[in-house]
Amino acid sequence: MRVGFIGDIVGRPGRHQVKALLPLVRREFALDLVVANGENLAHGTGVTMKVVEELRGAGVDILTGGNHTFDKKEVQALIDNPLFLRPFNFPRGVPGRGVWQGEGIRVISLCSPTALANLNNPFEALELLLDEPYDGVTLVDFHAEYTAEKRALYLAYRDRLSAVMGTHTHVGTDDLEIGDGCCYVTDVGLTGCSDNVIGMELEASFRRQRFALPGGMRMPENCKAHLQMIVMEFEGRRCNHALKLKGCESDGWRITQEVRA
Repeated sequence: MRVGFIGDIVGRPGRHQVKALLPLVRREFALDLVVANGENLAHGTGVTMKVVEELRGAGVDILTGGNHTFDKKEVQALIDNPLFLRPFNFPRGVPGRGVWQGEGIRVISLCSPTALANLNNPFEALELLLDEPYDGVTLVDFHAEYTAEKRALYLAYRDRLSAVMGTHTHVGTDDLEIGDGCCYVTDVGLTGCSDNVIGMELEASFRRQRFALPGGMRMPENCKAHLQMIVMEFEGRRCNHALKLKGCESDGWRITQEVRA
């Protein structure tokens, strides 16, 4: 089984890169499934039915969540769709689901309290799922602020997981590895504007950091954008080969890291 995972897709520039490059990547690697973090799809925060349909048309199968999943009221039209995930460790009573299971694979969306307060402990939530017998591929999107918590989750559970994909910081890391049959990267990285601040305009972030003033982040009108994703090959539930890809519409994509079990 071959699976692709795309890091945080931010706004229209990110969606554009996915539409331009993902069909090529799917064909090149004969991907069976593509998962993407979709909490920043619409104008950089939140998600709407329109942008989800746009990505489905480009070849994204499953969308995982994060701290911005419920930012837009339009999400209510998506929340019962089994292919749209919000973090599994939201408190009981929150609508939606955090796990998708298909033939031979399940996808789990987790979010850390460092990214969104008042969530249930993601480690404990994951243990509840792992206590249930399952022989297929288990892929986790762990949406977390600190590198330590992502690394700790991977090392603690890698013998029971197939992949741990870190998201949220929007900064791609080069620590792709496979241990005990589990593929890991601390952060897949931003898919969107790469010459701004986490895919958004500088002004609001600068005002917040320099003057402690509030202000909503805005999408740049013009920017240099790219796609970042991981391509994994699984035999049974174990990952035996993984690639990290980076590219843009004008230059195509290239392999930036490759590991084998």
